[in-house]
Amino acid sequence: MSTNKKDGGLNHAIIDIGLRDLEVEADTSDEKEAYYQVSSSDGYRLGAIISVSPDGGYAYSIELLVRVFTGETELQVPNMERATQLSKRLKSLGYSIRHEDDGWLSCERTLKRDEITNDCRALKDIIAAFEAEQQDLDDKKEKEG
Repeated sequence: MSTNKKDGGLNHAIIDIGLRDLEVEADTSDEKEAYYQVSSSDGYRLGAIISVSPDGGYAYSIELLVRVFTGETELQVPNMERATQLSKRLKSLGYSIRHEDDGWLSCERTLKRDEITNDCRALKDIIAAFEAEQQDLDDKKEKEG
């Protein structure tokens, strides 16, 4: 799969998703697929995928990987609750969800070409809230020492 990443903030990255360029990239790749990394950090990766179907059309999807458990040998109830809430929220938006063994959620949804930008913005807002909650939990844990 071909990959492409633009630097800059999320709004800049979303605007820079050149879907036509990705379609051309997918057409010419051996895998008939192209990937564009919209945004990422240590705790998540958000990307757009374009695949060429056998009839020559295109399928558009969003992939979100989110680390829900970090560096813990024993699961903590608040983290489990947050992971469940995030899973339910993403599921309600139509995303398929897989809980990976390494503490990550893998989420994907097929959508229409013109839905990519709005979905990326919505997911970025969800991840920002999720990361803020994690920071609050970390701060509380540190104070309790």
